[in-house]
Amino acid sequence: MGYAVTVLLGIAGWQLLSYFKAPVATLLGPMLFIGTAKIAGLTLPLLPPYLTFIFQITLGLFVGARIDREKLSIFTSVA
Repeated sequence: MGYAVTVLLGIAGWQLLSYFKAPVATLLGPMLFIGTAKIAGLTLPLLPPYLTFIFQITLGLFVGARIDREKLSIFTSVA
């Protein structure tokens, strides 16, 4: 039951920030909602280590796949 509440809070945060067109709503929404719930005193379970590992790899794949020379050129041309 605890995992379901955590996931539902994350989805709600994502949906709310997406509705308001916030940047990176898929990351900031769940962090904001789950962080606020924890600060408010709600006890939420940590995800199992294997799920955390899978999510980190998936996130790294998505970010890494979008990097190319054109995107990196903005850092070298600012001098």
